[in-house]
Amino acid sequence: MQSQPHSSSKQRRRDLSILTGICVLTAVVIGALWLIARDADSAVQQDEVALPVIQLDGEAGCTNFAGFWMDPAGANVPAEVIATLSNCRQDADGNWFVPANSSDPRLTPESVLTDEEIVATAALRGQLYDDIDALGDAIPRSLQEGFKANYDSVNQPVFGHTRKGAAPLGDKRTRYVRIVRAFLADPDHAALAGYVAWAMDRKQAASDAFQAACGSSADLQFLARACSGIPGEFQVGYIPLIWDLSDPVLIQEYLIERARSGEPLPAGTATPTTT
Repeated sequence: MQSQPHSSSKQRRRDLSILTGICVLTAVVIGALWLIARDADSAVQQDEVALPVIQLDGEAGCTNFAGFWMDPAGANVPAEVIATLSNCRQDADGNWFVPANSSDPRLTPESVLTDEEIVATAALRGQLYDDIDALGDAIPRSLQEGFKANYDSVNQPVFGHTRKGAAPLGDKRTRYVRIVRAFLADPDHAALAGYVAWAMDRKQAASDAFQAACGSSADLQFLARACSGIPGEFQVGYIPLIWDLSDPVLIQEYLIERARSGEPLPAGTATPTTT
C-alpha cells in the first residue's frame, strides 16, 4: 500500500513528459509551416480585391466570362455592360468574340462606321491618332520600359493588352496619369481630351451597372468579393493606358457616337483609315 504514492508520482512524470513532447512537436510543425507559407500570396492582406478569371485563349475567354456574369440565375449583368468593360463583343447571332480590328466582319452594323460617317469623322480620327502618337512620344523611356511588364502583345480575351498576373502598376500608373493630364491640358490636344473623358465616363457607368446587378439580390452574397474586384481589375476611374487608348475598335465606337450624336464634328479633311 505504501508504494502507491511512488507509482502515482511516476505516472504524473510520465504524463508530463508526454504532454511536453506533444507541445514541442506542435511548435516544430507550426514553425515549419510558417517557414513554408511566409512568402505565399495568402500570407499578407492584399490592397486590392482580385477578380478571379480563368485565362483562356481565343473566343472561349469572352464566352466564359460573359456567360458566367450574364447567367439569369446569377448576377444577370447586361451584355452591353460586358462589352463596355471588356474587349469582348457580340456578333449578330449573340456569339462572343475579340474583334481583330475595327473592320472585323463579325462586328454588327451599329458598331461599324458607314461610308458617310467615315468621311464625316475623318478629321477627328486624324487628330486622335496624331495626339496618341504625340502622347507616346511624351512618355519617358524609363516609364515605357516599366510598362513592358504590364503589356501583353497578344490581345487577350476580356482584358486586352493588359497582362494579368503582372506586378501592380503602382507608381508607374501614377507617373503616367500625371504625364497624360499635363498633355491633355494643352488646348491643341482637345480631341484626345474629349476621347479620354468619354472612355472614362463610359467605363464608370458600366462598372456602376455591373455593381448594381451584383447587389440586386441577397442571394448573390457569394459573388460579393468577385464583384468588388471589378473596378480595380478594369481600372475604372483611371485614365486608360495608352495601349487601350490606341484600340481601333474603341476609337471607332467613339467616332460612331460622335457621328450619330448630332454634335458638330471638326472641319477639315483627313485620309480616312481603318485598322
